[in-house]
Amino acid sequence: MLAKLPGIAVVVPMTYATFAILQRRGRLGLGRLLASLPVALAAGALILGYYWWAHYLGTNYPPYHVAGSGYLWRDGLSRFLDEAFYIPATWKIASNWLFTLPVVVLTGIALLTAPPAASDAETKAGPRRAPWFFHVWLLGAAIVYVLAAREIKTNPWNFHIFNVAVAALAGSGLVLLVSIGRERGFLTRALRLTAIAAVVVFGGSIPGLTLMKTPYADHGEELGMKLSELSHPGELVITATPTIGDPVAIYYSRHRGWVFPPGGGETEWSMLLEDDAAIAALEDLRARNATWFGITKNARDMQRRKFLEYNRGLIAHLDRTAERVVDDDTLLIYRLTPRVNAASN
Repeated sequence: MLAKLPGIAVVVPMTYATFAILQRRGRLGLGRLLASLPVALAAGALILGYYWWAHYLGTNYPPYHVAGSGYLWRDGLSRFLDEAFYIPATWKIASNWLFTLPVVVLTGIALLTAPPAASDAETKAGPRRAPWFFHVWLLGAAIVYVLAAREIKTNPWNFHIFNVAVAALAGSGLVLLVSIGRERGFLTRALRLTAIAAVVVFGGSIPGLTLMKTPYADHGEELGMKLSELSHPGELVITATPTIGDPVAIYYSRHRGWVFPPGGGETEWSMLLEDDAAIAALEDLRARNATWFGITKNARDMQRRKFLEYNRGLIAHLDRTAERVVDDDTLLIYRLTPRVNAASN
C-alpha cells in the first residue's frame, strides 16, 4: 500500500503465493478468495485516495505540478521500441550503483536454476511453500517496468520495486555457487564462499566509492540556505543545483518552487534546454509568480554541460529582466521582476 502504484509489482507474487499455498493445503476455494477481497479493496481505496489527494494538491497549490510521466499508454509502443524500452540506461543504473554488477550476475545465476527444494522439516510440516515466489516477484516488477520504463528510468528510486526479489535471488545464486562440489569438504566450500564474498563486496563497492564520497548536495544546500535568508514567506523559488534536476536547494530554502529546467512530461529533469526553450520556460515560471532564481556556479546536467556556459543566452536575458542579488564564487541569485515589468524592459 505504501508503495502506491509501483506496489502492483508486489501484488503479482502475493496473488501467486495466495493461490499456491492454499492449493497445496487443499483449501483453495471461492470462500477463501472472497474473504481476502475486502482487504484488497480497502488497500486499493487507500491508494486511490492518496492519488486523488496528490492530484488535488498538485493542481491547486504552487508549484502546480503533478509528478509522473513516461508511460507506455501515453508515449506509445513505437517510442518505447525506438528506445529499446530504455534498457541501456536501466542497465547502467542497475550495474553501476543500484545493485552493482556482482549482484546482477548472482541474480542471473539464480534465474537459470530452479528454486531450492523443500527441506525434510518443511515437507513433514506440510506443503506450505510458494517455491517460485521471488521469480514471480521479479516478473511483477518487470511488468511494471515495461508499462512505465521511461518514468522509472527518469526517477531511479522507482527501481526499488526490484530490490527484494533481486536480493533474494542473488542470495540464492550465492548459495548455489558455494554448494557446487559440496563433496569436496567444508574447507573448500568455506574458501569458495570467502572468494565469492570478496568479489561481491569489493567488486560492488570500489566502483561506487567516487559516487559515495562526492558531496553532491554541498553547494545545493548553500543555495537553499541563502534563498531562505533572502526570501519572504510564500515566495516561490527556481533552482539549478550541481546536479541538474536535484531539488535539494528547494528543500533547504523552505519554500515551494521548481527545479530548472522544470522537467516532467517530454522534458528530462536532468538535461539543460537550449537558450530559446530555457527562456520560454523561465517566463512561464515567472508568470506563475516565481520570485527567485538561484543557480550554483558548478551546475551541470547529465551530459556534463555547465549551466553558465551552455545557457549564456538565458543568463543575458536574466540580466536584462531581473535583479542580480548574489554573485560570488559559488552562487548566482536573481530576484525576478514581475512579467509585466520584464516585458516593458
